[in-house]
Amino acid sequence: MSPSPTPRPCRSTPRPASRRPIVVPIRRGRPALRSLDREPRRISAGTGGPRVRGRVGRAAAGGPRARLRSAPAAHGQRRGGGRAAAVTPRLEAFVTRSARRGTQPIRVGRHGSRTPSGDRLCRNTTETYPDRAARHERRSTPRPTEEAMEATERIAEKLTRASQKFFYDVTTKLDWPATLDHSTWCMSPELVSLHGTPLWDEMDDEARRKLAFYEIAGFFSMTLNGERPLLEGMSHRIYTLEKRLPVLEYLHHFLDEENKHMMMFSGYLRRYVGKVYPEKKIPFARPMAKGEEDIAFFLKVLIVEELSDYYNVHMGHDERLPKIIRDINWTHHVDEARHVHFGRNYMKQLWDQHTPAWSPEQLASFRGWLVDYINASWRDFYHPGVYKDAGFADPYAARKLAIESPVCRAHRQKCSERFLSNLVDSGVLPAIPELA
Repeated sequence: MSPSPTPRPCRSTPRPASRRPIVVPIRRGRPALRSLDREPRRISAGTGGPRVRGRVGRAAAGGPRARLRSAPAAHGQRRGGGRAAAVTPRLEAFVTRSARRGTQPIRVGRHGSRTPSGDRLCRNTTETYPDRAARHERRSTPRPTEEAMEATERIAEKLTRASQKFFYDVTTKLDWPATLDHSTWCMSPELVSLHGTPLWDEMDDEARRKLAFYEIAGFFSMTLNGERPLLEGMSHRIYTLEKRLPVLEYLHHFLDEENKHMMMFSGYLRRYVGKVYPEKKIPFARPMAKGEEDIAFFLKVLIVEELSDYYNVHMGHDERLPKIIRDINWTHHVDEARHVHFGRNYMKQLWDQHTPAWSPEQLASFRGWLVDYINASWRDFYHPGVYKDAGFADPYAARKLAIESPVCRAHRQKCSERFLSNLVDSGVLPAIPELA
């Protein structure tokens, strides 16, 4: 019989047992560690999976993945007589922090570490989960209450029946005249942006009516530009943010009606003006809290719909205006009344679901952004292109005068009163702000 081969020596010379050895790196989350004793700071290798046992075995034999110093078997030994795996400097620091915070000794197992009292330790820290709850509660997304979900479904079912009852074909609903008389009022004079300013007082009746003709074109352009991202955002959220079938059924009607509104406005602008006034807003990216993007989207929807609805109701009953303009405004108002009712309820559900986890700083930042966005939305009512087409030599000076006019500021506050009151009632704003 041939002599047995000489065992392969360890890569490094064994040192006395008093020196601290270095353990093989063990994959986190596997049950390779069974017990941890503070003295003499050693971990016994347990019954981990095949990969872990192989790594421990290679370490005991001096494998390439780790260095293992010799250690007395009394402090923990693998099955089969292998050497004990000892702590790394990183794990020793973990043990030291645990001892200082009163969480020693700990048990390490498949489902994480626990203190003697049973509190589960957070990964990569010695802080227990109960101690860390205040910070972690903001990372979870609570579900809306069953009561809120049922209320939303009931509202959606009611609005679906209304949309079915008042369904119309936008291509045949309106009677489009061949031409539009520019000498008539095309917009209620009290809603014209320069009404009540010194410039308005200087204008004769013909110039005022000409301005009103382009003002209604600017108003329809603004509403069209506001509903375009509404369609895009709502299409993105059906079957993703919202998956309840009764709500989804109404959202399909919602999208259908918004598309019809864009067809109405573009039909008017194409026939009688020949263009759509471009939007003059540039959005900037900003950091958002959890759920803030969806809340902000539905608030933007409400801002577009509620501010324009004030004008729709007023002009829908104004007999001074051509019939086609009254019909467009009233048709838009009837549909938007359903959209506003749904949007208020759904926004409130999202607000109650997400904002309790926001910090006071996040809440204050969002409220500041909301007021700024409302003010920016009102600036869209003062389009320099409208003033240029109406014959003003300096359209930007006219815009600046209208925005800064106390009369126009009071008008904006009055038109926004109902919308702002609803935001206060919903808890979105603490009080009705004074608009700029």
